[in-house]
Formats: sequence, C-alpha cells, structure tokens
Amino acid sequence: LPAVVATFPQSPRSILRPETYTGELRSFEHKLDILARLGVDYCLELPLDRDFFRTSPQEFYTLLQQHIAPKQVLVGANHTFGSDAQGTIKELVTIGETLGFTVTTPELKYLTDQPLSSSSIKELLMQGDIPQATELLGQSLWITGSVTQGKQLGRTIGYPTANIQPNFPLFHWPLGVYAVYVHIQGDILKGSLSIGHNPTTDTDHHIKYEVYIHDFDRDIYGEPIACEIKHFLRPEKTFDSLDILQQAIATDVQTTETLLTL
Repeated sequence: LPAVVATFPQSPRSILRPETYTGELRSFEHKLDILARLGVDYCLELPLDRDFFRTSPQEFYTLLQQHIAPKQVLVGANHTFGSDAQGTIKELVTIGETLGFTVTTPELKYLTDQPLSSSSIKELLMQGDIPQATELLGQSLWITGSVTQGKQLGRTIGYPTANIQPNFPLFHWPLGVYAVYVHIQGDILKGSLSIGHNPTTDTDHHIKYEVYIHDFDRDIYGEPIACEIKHFLRPEKTFDSLDILQQAIATDVQTTETLLTL
C-alpha cells in the first residue's frame, strides 16, 4: 500500500489558541521534503480552519475515507482526534471496524529516558542546547526566507549583514547570536546570525533576523536564503557604543569560525 501522511500545514494551536502559539520549527515545504526522503508517497494537507476543527471523531475519519480510503491507520499511543480531541484510540478502532481499516499504535523508541515531543525539543532550544535538540530530531533546524534591504548599519562597522524575511511563522527563538551554515546561491558558507531587536542601534520592537556571512561580498537582495542553525553563542545585549558592539561581533565571528567546519 502507498504510505500517506495526513497533517496540518502548521500547528492547529495557531488557530485554536493563538495566545500560546510559539511558531513552527520547520516550514511546511521542509516537512514535505523530509517526508518524501523518508519514503512517504503522499501527504494529505488537512484544512487549517475552525469549521474543520468542529468535526466529530466519526465525521473526521469519514472525510479521510473519502480521500484516501485507508486500510491501516498508524497513530501514536496518545493520539486523539475530532472536535475538542474527543476521539480516543478505542473509538478509532470502532470506527475502523465500520469503515474497513485496522489501527496500529507503533511502540515509540526514545534516545533519552523522557518521551520526546515538539514541546521537549523547544525546551532544549530555549536552553540554548541546539546540538542536543538536533540529535533528538535527527535533522538540522533552519530559518529560511529571502534577503531584504535593511538599514545597512553593519557596513559602517565592517560587518555587513543580510536581512532575512522569514517565509513561515518561525518558532520564537531565544534572542541572541547563533553560529550557522548559510545556504545561498548554491554555496554553503559560515555565518553569524543575530535574532533580536538590535537594542544598541534601534528603538523599534520588531524582531530582526540578520546574518553576517563570512568571507562573502555579493549582491543577494531578493535571493532565497537558508540558515542551518548549529550553536547558540550568546544572548542579546545592549552595548554602550558602536565600538563595543563591533568588538562583540568580532568575537562572535571568531567563535563561529572555531565551532564550524567546511
């Protein structure tokens, strides 16, 4: 049988409980690419709207039946479905007997003693432990988007940065500086990525994503860019002068050079 994954383009929490929504760890396109490389044949994108979230457990799987007519459904041991998460695995087995599919709950295996979830991964990221989070995910974490024009202040202190406009609702990364691999125009280069408000030079409260690409000098405005995040270097700080900021950036760049290899 072909393997089909049914999923939402982003967390339903973004619609149901937006005040607790902390963004996505990956773009939907990146998730699709990972699924394809894992051997999944099709992905069914479920509608991200309140009307769909109101469907009863029976209605939910009746709708799936119309699109994919499953013979076997695999779900996690704590899976719930339908309006207000009313559907349980016991109910799913009953629905399967009616609609003609069996239900399997594969045993989960962990790299640690604790169950893994997006919440536990995000907690590691909030602690700055990117290597551990990456190991447990089995994949690197990325910030992707396009290069837009900024204030070009970095040029005046010797560190021109590419301003990134993210192309998906990003996870709320801890503000600070990161060592990253920058994928741009077919090349992979070292970069020092700043996520924050630029408190030393800016007075607005918008979060900015700016990366200094090491040993790089090209016009890349409008180009797609991807930052593969490898290490958290330091939290965001307010510096007393541009000279002190310049010294801090120099230290960030040197640390990045030490941590990353090409």
